[in-house]
Formats: sequence, C-alpha cells, structure tokens
Amino acid sequence: MSQGLQVWDDSGNLVFSDEFFAIRILGSITTGVSNGSIYIPELAEDPSPAFVFSTEAPANLSVFTITPDVSVSGATISWVFNASSTGIFKRVSMKVYYGVSA
Repeated sequence: MSQGLQVWDDSGNLVFSDEFFAIRILGSITTGVSNGSIYIPELAEDPSPAFVFSTEAPANLSVFTITPDVSVSGATISWVFNASSTGIFKRVSMKVYYGVSA
C-alpha cells in the first residue's frame, strides 16, 4: 500500500498530491510591451528548468489586449507579441516567474 500526501477540496476534487510537479522559484522578470529575451544563468545550472508566469492586468483590461507568447530555450526566456497584435490591440506586460525542478 502506497503512502503520501493528498488533499481534496469540499467538492471531492484532488487539489494536491505528492505526485504533482513542484518547482523552486529563482526569480522573476517583467516583459514590458516589446519583444525580447533574457539569459538566466541559474537555469543553465539545472538540466530540467521550468517556468511559470502570470499577468499583471491593467485596470482597463478589455478584449482588445494581448499578452506575449513566452518560451524557454536552454537558459534563455523569450517573449514575442503575435504579429496580429497591432492596430486596436493594446500590448500588456507580463510578469514571468522562473525556477527549476524542486
């Protein structure tokens, strides 16, 4: 019989298990509203980097806002706004939290 930690919410949904993937947050960057990239030396030191991200929505967020596509290649985090994000669309900055497998 296996043992471990599992947590359910009031509706009976599993919300945490010791089998879930966990990361150790190393830092964060803010993309701004232009395409870009940044090299993170700490990510090069771990063979299995991971990252999570969240937006900091402006007060006037609407359907006409667009966030960047974020990707990781080795120790470089890059962000690109879709080519269709011109005209009536307002680019929105994104805060990117990065880390490694815990």
